[in-house]
Amino acid sequence: MWPYEKDIDEVLQTHTVFINVSKGQVAKKEDLIKAFATEDQTEICKEILKKGELQVSDKERHSQIDSMFKDIATTVADKCLNPELKRPYPVTMIEKAMKDIHYSVKAHQSTKQQALQVIKLLKESIPIERAQMRLRIVLKGKNRRSGKKNY
Repeated sequence: MWPYEKDIDEVLQTHTVFINVSKGQVAKKEDLIKAFATEDQTEICKEILKKGELQVSDKERHSQIDSMFKDIATTVADKCLNPELKRPYPVTMIEKAMKDIHYSVKAHQSTKQQALQVIKLLKESIPIERAQMRLRIVLKGKNRRSGKKNY
């Protein structure tokens, strides 16, 4: 990614500046000079890369949200269980429950934070609770066999 990539040709498909890429409308020289004080399209591209904003296509955004949705469901499935059966829920059941409550992924919030929110919301529709941690303590040294507990 620019400015980390030294070769600009590895970043750009073309050194052409467009007014509308999808329609193939190229910017006029007069417009470039007016906006950037130069008509050197490579320099203009560099400035756009440094100061411009990244635009994500609908497909990319949709894919990112789908991925986050699955990550949230996986985190919930890993951290929770069905209290009636004392067994974890499969990820697919958590995903279905999330859809049933019409959960909307927030793209600018971490999946872990959202998973904690989802657990609270799911408690209203399905039996679910956080799984309890199990600890195993191994003692080494002279107190190991004596039965003394020094924690």
